[in-house]
Amino acid sequence: MTPGRIIFLNGTSSSGKSSIARELLDILDDGVFFHLAVDAFNAMRSKRELVAAELDAALRRTRTGFHRSIAAMADAGNDLVDDKVHRVHRQGRRARGAMEPEGRRQLRPFTCVSWPGGR
Repeated sequence: MTPGRIIFLNGTSSSGKSSIARELLDILDDGVFFHLAVDAFNAMRSKRELVAAELDAALRRTRTGFHRSIAAMADAGNDLVDDKVHRVHRQGRRARGAMEPEGRRQLRPFTCVSWPGGR
């Protein structure tokens, strides 16, 4: 099975990544694309108040699970649009090199492109 492609929309919070992702789903016509939004993953978490250490641990697990779900979907042949804020990276570095080590490991086998800037 051919692995899926991953499009990363990188930008600061509230810069329009989710809006662009939704628009891309309407205009991309060379496959079936899924929008995997980190906000949707965060919205699934219980709403009880967490102390700082609990919140940090929960966010770390959320990021790990999010990256693993992207890898699993792409491994099954699905094309994806990802709108998570990734750490800023130097121009020319691959998109997956700009994310946390867990994300880099999970996405290493896939073709990843980043917009705007980068490859």
